[in-house]
Amino acid sequence: MNKELKTKLTNVLKAEFDYVRMHENSSNARLDKMNDIYHIGQIIEHFDELEPIIADYLNKKARKEKFER
Repeated sequence: MNKELKTKLTNVLKAEFDYVRMHENSSNARLDKMNDIYHIGQIIEHFDELEPIIADYLNKKARKEKFER
């Protein structure tokens, strides 16, 4: 992944994490959002390893949607 893009995405996730931590009143909603942020961060961190898997998945999905039309 492009280093500049990775930095920008990571900074956005950090800002969102801080916002949720400070302003989300519901414990369940806060936990769900923080969990999502964590998982997205892990995807960004390991994107180079996941890229072939994601590309394969998206290609299969596109073919499936093409045949369903």
